[in-house]
Amino acid sequence: MKNAPLLPVFALTLFTSAFLIFAVQPMASKLLLPLLGGSPSVWNTAMVFFQAMLLAGYGYAHFIAKVLPLRMQAVLHLVLLGLFTTVLPLTIPADAAPPEGSGQAFWQLGVMLTCIGGPFFILAASAPLFQHWFASSGHKDAENPYFLYAVSNTGSMLALLGYPFAIEPLLTLSEQTHSWFGGYILLMILVALCGYLVRNGVKPVLPIAANADTGKVTWTQRLIWTFLAFIPSSLMLGVTTLITTDLASAPLLWIIPLALYLATFIIAFSNKPFMSVPLTRELTPYVLCLVILLFMLSGFISMKIPMIVVHLLAFFLCAMLCHGELAQSKPTVAHLTEYFLIISFGGVLGGIFNALIAPVIFTSPMEYSLSLAAVAFIVWAGAMQFPTIRGKFNALDDRKRPLKLLVMDIVIVTVGAAVALTIYFINENTVRMAGAVVLFIYLFLIAQKRGPFAFVALICLLLFQSAIWSNNKNLMAQDRNYFGILKVFSQDGTHFFYHGTTLHGAQPQDEEHRYMPVTYYSPGGPTSDVFKEMDRHGGKQEVGVIGLGVGSVVCYKAPGRHFDFFEIDADVAKYAEDPQYFTYLSGCKSPYTIILGDGRLKMAEMPDGHYDLIYLDAFSSDNIPIHVMTKEAFEMYFDKLAPRGIITMNISNRFLDLRPVLAAISKELGFAVYFKFHEPEVTDDKVSKLYTKSLFAVMAKDERDIAPFAEKYGWKPYNKQVKVRAWTDDYANIIGSFNGVH
Repeated sequence: MKNAPLLPVFALTLFTSAFLIFAVQPMASKLLLPLLGGSPSVWNTAMVFFQAMLLAGYGYAHFIAKVLPLRMQAVLHLVLLGLFTTVLPLTIPADAAPPEGSGQAFWQLGVMLTCIGGPFFILAASAPLFQHWFASSGHKDAENPYFLYAVSNTGSMLALLGYPFAIEPLLTLSEQTHSWFGGYILLMILVALCGYLVRNGVKPVLPIAANADTGKVTWTQRLIWTFLAFIPSSLMLGVTTLITTDLASAPLLWIIPLALYLATFIIAFSNKPFMSVPLTRELTPYVLCLVILLFMLSGFISMKIPMIVVHLLAFFLCAMLCHGELAQSKPTVAHLTEYFLIISFGGVLGGIFNALIAPVIFTSPMEYSLSLAAVAFIVWAGAMQFPTIRGKFNALDDRKRPLKLLVMDIVIVTVGAAVALTIYFINENTVRMAGAVVLFIYLFLIAQKRGPFAFVALICLLLFQSAIWSNNKNLMAQDRNYFGILKVFSQDGTHFFYHGTTLHGAQPQDEEHRYMPVTYYSPGGPTSDVFKEMDRHGGKQEVGVIGLGVGSVVCYKAPGRHFDFFEIDADVAKYAEDPQYFTYLSGCKSPYTIILGDGRLKMAEMPDGHYDLIYLDAFSSDNIPIHVMTKEAFEMYFDKLAPRGIITMNISNRFLDLRPVLAAISKELGFAVYFKFHEPEVTDDKVSKLYTKSLFAVMAKDERDIAPFAEKYGWKPYNKQVKVRAWTDDYANIIGSFNGVH
């Protein structure tokens, strides 16, 4: 037994199972995206499901390890692996449709349970179960199988990094699911081999760990493990929401935080981690200072990518600290399966908190700030147990010193809170920015005062979290739901509507300009060009608009023109139709209908040849709902167009250049497409300051139908070589589009 190839076989089995687990996560979530409007919440909800299945798998491993002999464990595991092949390859039912209005998250969880729940559950048991088998093998390293956890996480990491850079660009979704099924069959063979090699297993050796004993694990220790697992899980989902709100809900951007999360596990559980807990504890407060500074300045600076990098760095250090503390407190082999079960339990609690509880109890993403603040308190707790050299030196004083220290700490917290509150209530931007820098320096200087720093950081993170900082004085309304955060605020006689961090509409409140479209829809811009051409045709016209916003385009009215607005978010419709916020829909007097539900799915239900114009404007923040701009989507749109009908699309984006994608789609379909980038002239007229830069596309079956756009208004074809592959329902590669135009 000891001479058998146990180690390479077990390492390969754990590596393969982990690779399958983390390759299927973005795959399954991507399959669901089209049904849920491309919402960033798809991934957060999916993560709750995967974490719950991981917990169930760990519970199963813990249970059978306690009650069944090793030979029976192997037989049962193989039987279940074989049973769940009946639901593979992975597919989403053709008749699956999410509910309208609310309940999307629970619908998503139900679909995922049906489609991938069984296979994922049995794969999730791999890490603790196979480590338990290895510990029973009699191998010379059997007494310390925790290093296999690092092997497992390495497989997870390669799957995550391989998905956006190799799997997604090279394979269609159907090819991905069939390849994954092949990997699942390979794993069954490896599991059978592992079971054969340890069929005559021995009782695990129970050595005394460095900081644990062979006795019972206390409930205090269990609570600490749960909390240390909860915080990184919550932070991972918080920072993922931050990124996907501004960029796109796509596997690449889901994977970055999850890969960092796994990297911290790999480092923490390696035999010789290159980042120690004391080092991480020293660095974390200073990075938290940077995050707080970014929160304070988020209303004044637009360097999104550097800001995201700082948030990711902070997340990495915070997760590294928590997972490092977990690794340092790991128990003996006797408690291995329970230990991983508790870690999984803490992780799923973090997911439930962020994806299901926080959106209900917080109207802004307070959970991210609370989790960051919790890390500051973890630093403080660790410092009390393992003080720095400076802390030890400061403690060498007389008996009155503790009282003096307490008074000093109270003063430090009071001063910090006073400065933060002062900045919060200042209206003048220059003073606020200067105050933000002063507070940052103050936090930096008190970073070594772990307790006071934790309290001041908590105050700052709750006051200045990015969702409310830039407009807290003029906020009129705010809502949060499955699709994101909606805000209405008033400034200088104008009402503004934000989805996430991006302006989605505005309306001047003075009588002269009240019904003038502004922002992307301003006179002289691409939208104006489109409706001038529609006016030239005259007659009865049906316009289908995917994405309501505040309903600005309804003011491009004409006799006989009717608008159908397709809107997935019922709260958007609520604000657009409420006259205390916006009056375009009620005041412009154009006949319109609002159809709630995903725009692509709902438009597919309309009669063929119904629309003279389809206007696509379905972005949420700068998030791209990829499913509305695939080859199949455009084929459906053109089915719904009347003869000589056209499609126009707002593709303005700070990060992604979508022109090559549309050019590739139009080329494959044999259609014509033109583009126009518009930068409005800003004059002394305050309304012109509400006009925004925009990039639009117009598409038609026959180039003659859009030729006037080039002749009269300066629209142009895409003259560069198209190097990207057309997006389809089965294939989309967001990496090639990173080159923002606006």
